Amino acid sequence: MNAVHIAGVAMTPFGRHTGTHAPELAQRAILGALDDAGLELADVQAVYCANVFGGMILGQLVLRDLGLAGIPVYNVENACASGATAVHLARHALLADQYDTVLVFGIEQLTALGGGTIPMQRNDRMTDLYARAGLVLPAVYAMRGTRFLHERDATREDLAQVAVKNRRNGVLNEYAQQRTETSVEEVLASRMIADPLTLLQCCPSQVDGAAAVVLTKRRPTGEHAVRVLGSVVQSGLREAPGDDILDAEITARAARLASRRQAWTRPTSAWSSCTTPSRSPNCCTTKPCSWRRTARRCPCCARARRRSMAACRSIRAAACSRRDIRWAPPASRRWSN
Repeated sequence: MNAVHIAGVAMTPFGRHTGTHAPELAQRAILGALDDAGLELADVQAVYCANVFGGMILGQLVLRDLGLAGIPVYNVENACASGATAVHLARHALLADQYDTVLVFGIEQLTALGGGTIPMQRNDRMTDLYARAGLVLPAVYAMRGTRFLHERDATREDLAQVAVKNRRNGVLNEYAQQRTETSVEEVLASRMIADPLTLLQCCPSQVDGAAAVVLTKRRPTGEHAVRVLGSVVQSGLREAPGDDILDAEITARAARLASRRQAWTRPTSAWSSCTTPSRSPNCCTTKPCSWRRTARRCPCCARARRRSMAACRSIRAAACSRRDIRWAPPASRRWSN
């Protein structure tokens, strides 16, 4: 199979870019990625634009002012996975020999929304029900956080440590929006947004930013050529009443499928596009991929269950206690901040 390489990357700092329109932000990232790759605009054969709130044909608008007209432009919207989906589709086009070199960029300008939580869509009876119930994203993750505290015998301080860790990492990243450290005490003392999540445990919605990557079938001449080994896109399953809201099933399923397809036998770099507006999912989405569970016997059917209680099909969730299963981290993968 032909190899796909990353020839160049670039991004803008994330934050408030007052007076700058979305196309301008995207163009900065695009030109930076091409410069990093040592390529010209004329070398790009197709463009994939990832965006959610930018409106129709944003990719064409971005390229218009760059003078890059006439080539295929694909606008991709897949919520938080838009960027990863655009890379996935671009990689497939390269492997199918449709192109030799393509550009993928993502752009979002949330400050244009005016602040507050990200608007909820209301395009069917279920999304309309959720919107009328006030089920904004911080509320969704607050429910998961509450369940996490209950099921894992965790404390609010444990959840606060996630925000402390993220802020500490942000200090080291010149592109990050939040570059000041905080403490557990400051996190817990900040204004409550959706119990148990406080202000410092939620990602600010007033942020703009863009990033771009050049993918090519030609191996870069640099010393540190990066190859895209695999890419997987999955969608969620229909939820049952007894499903465990802490079980990041889609993340684990995608990770297993990607590793199985590539037959990874040694440690390698991997990333997921499950971006969230709250920091509590950090506790929930990491474990299915990197931790193992110890199975205990279900008291109702005497079967060892290695997944959630909903996996026991002979009974309803109410008959089994989720507490029968405990996480057991491998010795080499202790939970760390």
